[in-house]
Amino acid sequence: MLSNSPCSPARGAGMLAALALTAAVVAGPPARGQDALGPLLAKAKQEGAVNIFMGTARYPESAANQLAQAFTAKFGIPIKVTLVAPGPHPSIVQQVIAETKSGVRPALDLFPTALSLLLPMRDVGAVAKVDWAALGVPAKQIGPPGDNVQISTIARNIIYNTNLVKKDEAPKQIQDLADAKWKGKIVAPALGDIFSVMGVPVIGEPATVELVRKLATDQKISLVQSVTDVGTKVANGEFALGIGVPADWTGLRKKGAPVDNAPLQKVSGQPFQAVVLANAEHPAVATLMTYFVCCTPEGEKALYETIGWANFDTPNTEPYEIGGNGRGINPSYEFQTKDQARISRELAKILGL
Repeated sequence: MLSNSPCSPARGAGMLAALALTAAVVAGPPARGQDALGPLLAKAKQEGAVNIFMGTARYPESAANQLAQAFTAKFGIPIKVTLVAPGPHPSIVQQVIAETKSGVRPALDLFPTALSLLLPMRDVGAVAKVDWAALGVPAKQIGPPGDNVQISTIARNIIYNTNLVKKDEAPKQIQDLADAKWKGKIVAPALGDIFSVMGVPVIGEPATVELVRKLATDQKISLVQSVTDVGTKVANGEFALGIGVPADWTGLRKKGAPVDNAPLQKVSGQPFQAVVLANAEHPAVATLMTYFVCCTPEGEKALYETIGWANFDTPNTEPYEIGGNGRGINPSYEFQTKDQARISRELAKILGL
């Protein structure tokens, strides 16, 4: 089972040798990581920017600026962070693949997505080879074949409109979605991946297939184009329940919207693995940013405070609220690399996608 615990490597005191370029004193990773970070820091200063893929989730410029400021405070390197939301993950993956085949430089630098979506990107050479272990990233956070790092887990849970549903009436397990009282009242993204990740790690493949059949036929589930749309439609009262997105995915709950997370006994999540795109314009900053948000306390805090990304066992976060104390399950690497795509295609057919 994939660990969802970001683990900060031991840090030594003193000044990194390569930080002669700045007066900032930074706490670094173990000795081997210090050696690898030296040249990376120098290159990152020259690049000065990074474009990060956000799927369909849009964030204010202030979030990008706050993340950049935290990065600068840690490493002494001023950078500009741009959070790019060009569209759903599957379609943008295909775009990156097409650009790679055509020899077009990608507009994105850092690409966090599901491990299963990295497979076709890797096949065409769209993923840069980075020695994450040399930078001090713990082995449990490095996904096979070693070119990607887990930086967050997106809970594939159930949300509900608090004006329409009382907390004690909200689903306690995903099978509750099949209850007749929810007929016509459920919205979900038109993505088979959402359903496979939500179901298989918790109730197994046969039960997940059966549940999705019931949702499609008996429950008359409504499908929308993006995960972001799910939260919006539940918050505005169009639907009582939504699937696959945390309540505060885009800050809706913080803004006072009547939406909350269902108190599920077990919940699965989609680990997001970050890769640097091959031929990216800002590879050094993208690499250093990945290390920052995955493996330093300052980076983990900044990532959550700016865009709400964290893991099930990161205290004082929404993922912990949803899946903390052992309730959250991350799919195994085997599921993500061997079964997720197949099962997702099967579920997509059932849903008429």
